[in-house]
Amino acid sequence: MRVLGGWIALTPELPAKLLFGRHVWDCAQHADLWGRRLPELRAAAQQSAPANDTMVAFMEILESPEGPRQTLERVVGVYAVLKPHLVTVYARHLGGTNAVYEPPTRRILARCLEEERRHAAAGAIVLDRLARDAVGRARVADWERRLLGTLEKAGGVTGDATAPLIDAALLGVSPDVVAPDLVQVPPDFDPPCRPTSPRRWMRIARRWRRVTARAPQRGSSPRRAPR
Repeated sequence: MRVLGGWIALTPELPAKLLFGRHVWDCAQHADLWGRRLPELRAAAQQSAPANDTMVAFMEILESPEGPRQTLERVVGVYAVLKPHLVTVYARHLGGTNAVYEPPTRRILARCLEEERRHAAAGAIVLDRLARDAVGRARVADWERRLLGTLEKAGGVTGDATAPLIDAALLGVSPDVVAPDLVQVPPDFDPPCRPTSPRRWMRIARRWRRVTARAPQRGSSPRRAPR
């Protein structure tokens, strides 16, 4: 939640920016649910500790891409590595809980599992649109490989997760389920449709300035015609 929230302002590509914004709320809900459930299980509320130092290093690497041209790395870290891993961990934990005396925990797990699976699927679609050329795909593969290597050394988020850390069989989601997470962006602001010519960019910028100049300012009143 904190990572996605911090990245929104750093991400120029609208498909990724809007994806982060929509998922921050879901992640906040997950944190709140676990924060209220933990005291019921005689654990400290709203507190968590990393499994080990390697997991701390993993999160530091995941959070490190902060440049305006590092959107691919940001999307890969959360949506191709962390969230698919959480789906795998949640599914395994849910399968090991007792349906008789752990229904509250199971309900939270089921909700988090469903929403993290949807997030991962939406992120994969956005990532596919952003990484259209060979250079982009190579960046995706390199960053994913680096993060997965560190996550494996950490033993996953729990410190004792077994292979595979990401179970691809758990990640399938129908297009109808993912659709609400995706926003249709005008072609001029859609990365695959962005022009490479600087002159084309300048024309788009001038057109946008004209549109915003004509729009009434919020809270302003229309000018009266001179008498």
